[in-house]
Amino acid sequence: MSKISPVKKTLSTLIVLIIFFVLGRILYLNIEALLSYEWHFKYSLLFASFLLLALNYSIAAYVWTLILKMLGRSINFAQSFRITYLSVAGKYIPGRIWTYVSQIYLADKVGLPRRLTLVSMVLMLVTYNGIAMLFFISTLLLWENVPTGLVLILISLLSLLLLFVLHPKVLGKTVNFFLRSLRKEKLEFKFSYKHVLFLLGLLILDRMIFSTCAYLLINSFMILDPIGVIKFSGIFSIAVFLGMITFIAPAGLGVREGVQSYLLSLFIPISTAILIPLAIRVCMTLGELVCFLIALKIKKAEVDLYSVVHGENDTASRSLHRPTSKDEAIKQPVGFLKR
Repeated sequence: MSKISPVKKTLSTLIVLIIFFVLGRILYLNIEALLSYEWHFKYSLLFASFLLLALNYSIAAYVWTLILKMLGRSINFAQSFRITYLSVAGKYIPGRIWTYVSQIYLADKVGLPRRLTLVSMVLMLVTYNGIAMLFFISTLLLWENVPTGLVLILISLLSLLLLFVLHPKVLGKTVNFFLRSLRKEKLEFKFSYKHVLFLLGLLILDRMIFSTCAYLLINSFMILDPIGVIKFSGIFSIAVFLGMITFIAPAGLGVREGVQSYLLSLFIPISTAILIPLAIRVCMTLGELVCFLIALKIKKAEVDLYSVVHGENDTASRSLHRPTSKDEAIKQPVGFLKR
C-alpha cells in the first residue's frame, strides 16, 4: 500500500479546511435566522433525503462515464467518482476554473486526453444546465400570473434547441470545428441519437430525484406543500446556473441563496424563504464534503490500455455498446495516446 505524499496530504487537508470555512461562514452570516427558528426535525425524512442526495451525487459521476463513452473513451464508475469529487472541491476557491483544471489533471492521470476531458466537461455543462433551465421553465406552469401559452412555447423552443445541439452530427461537427481552430486532433464520436435521449432522460430523472430530496429535507423541519417544493426545485435550478456563471463567489456562495430567497419570497414568507436555501446549502455542502472524503479513499487504480479505450468491465459502456472481441480490439488503433 503506497503512502500519501506530504504535499498531497497537506493539500487535501487544506481543501477540507476551506470547505469547513465556507460552511462556517454560511452559518455565521445566517446565525440570527437559525437561532430564532424552532427546529424540530423528523429524522426519518431527514435520513431519506440524505439517501436521495447520495443517489443524486452518484448519478453525476455516472453521467460523466456515459458522456466519455459517447466520445469514445471510458473509465469505471469508481474512477469517475474519484475524479469528480476530488476536483469539485475546487469550486470553493474563487474562480471556478480550479474545478476544471483539477478535473483535467486527474483525468490525464488515468489516460484520458486533455481535449477529451475538456469536451466532456463542456457537454456536462450544456446538458445539465439545459435540463435545469427546461425544468425551471416547466415549473412556471405552477406559478400564478404566468401565461401558460408562453411557458409552453418556451418549453418547446428550448427542447428543440437542446435536441438539435446534441444531435450526433451537429455536435461532432461543432466540437471538431473548435478543436481544429485550436490545432487539436479531432475526436471520433461513437454514439447514436438514442444515447443522447437516454442521457437526457437520466438527467430529467436526476432533477426528479433532487425534487423529492428537497421535499423530504424541507418537510423534515417545516411543512411545505408538494407544489411549493416543485416551485423551489425550479428556482434552485436557475439559481445554480446563475451561481455557476459567477466566477468571483466560491461555489456561487451568496448568489444562489440571494436568487432563491428573492424568488421564494414571491409565494412564501420571507423568513421561510431565507431559511430553506440555507438548509439546502448546508445539506449539499455536507454531502459534497462526504463525497470528497470518500473520493480520497478510492485508490488510483492502474488502468490498462484496453479498458481506457473500450471501457471493459464498465457498466456505462455496456449500456451503450456491445463488447468488442479480443481479436478486433488488437486491430484497432491506440489513438488516445495522442494529446
